[in-house]
Amino acid sequence: MTNYQNIETIIRNLANENFSHYPESYNFNPDGTMTDDCAENLGSLANFYYEHRTEYEIERDKNANVHLEDYLNIVTNACASHFNIEV
Repeated sequence: MTNYQNIETIIRNLANENFSHYPESYNFNPDGTMTDDCAENLGSLANFYYEHRTEYEIERDKNANVHLEDYLNIVTNACASHFNIEV
């Protein structure tokens, strides 16, 4: 497993726990697309994870070339997988 995949797994696990505890924060339109509120909440979640990294995690992400955009993509994909929808 690559460093990126390890980081992705860690973020996905954190996000899935959040989705399980707060499903009401992640709503979808009848056609399966995410609502604006859902997209905003995913952005906030990714930003929270990114902004609250330890020094070790910051260095790890730097070495793996992982940025805030990657966190957002990982959280969004985790949400789609968790709720079985397409993004």
